[in-house]
Amino acid sequence: MSVQRTALPAADWINQHKPYLYFAGDRILTPDDRLHAPRTDLPPFDLSLLAPLEWSGVNIQAESMDPERLPHTVQYYLYRYLSE
Repeated sequence: MSVQRTALPAADWINQHKPYLYFAGDRILTPDDRLHAPRTDLPPFDLSLLAPLEWSGVNIQAESMDPERLPHTVQYYLYRYLSE
C-alpha cells in the first residue's frame, strides 16, 4: 500500500480540521465558526456562602510539609479548619 502526500497550505488544513480556539477574555471560536462570549450574567458560585477566616497566629511564610505539622502554618490551619 502506498500513500501519496501532497502539500497543503496551513490555512486550508486548519479550515478542514477546525479546532476550538480560545481567545483573551474567555471567548471561544468553535469549529462551526461561532464566537461565544463568556457568561458574565451568572456568578461562578454563590458569594453569600463565603465567609472570611480568622488568620491570626498563622505565618504565611512558614511551611508544614515536615512530619511535625507546625501549628502556625497555613497548611496546618486549613487542615484543622477542614477537619472540624
